[in-house]
Amino acid sequence: MAIPTDARDQEITTVPSIGPEFLSRASPGGEPNVAPTIVGMFWDNVDRSPNRVALRFRSDADWYALTWRQYGDEVASVVEGLRGLGVHRGDRVAI
Repeated sequence: MAIPTDARDQEITTVPSIGPEFLSRASPGGEPNVAPTIVGMFWDNVDRSPNRVALRFRSDADWYALTWRQYGDEVASVVEGLRGLGVHRGDRVAI
């Protein structure tokens, strides 16, 4: 399918700009987020929208929802468990 000429000349603005407030924020480990990483964006969502639904999933016939706060709590629990097993920053883990 060909892209219409007028659409090719339009600026693409689907990625939000990253401002100083993002760069000054710290991840749960205390390190500043200096680049937009998946991990940084995840924790940004936890901070900015704790009560919004992050995930919906089905178990048997029932549907469930996790808010960003609940999702963040689960991720933090996994992080602490991995640390307890001796996994350190930069280590590789297969799940």
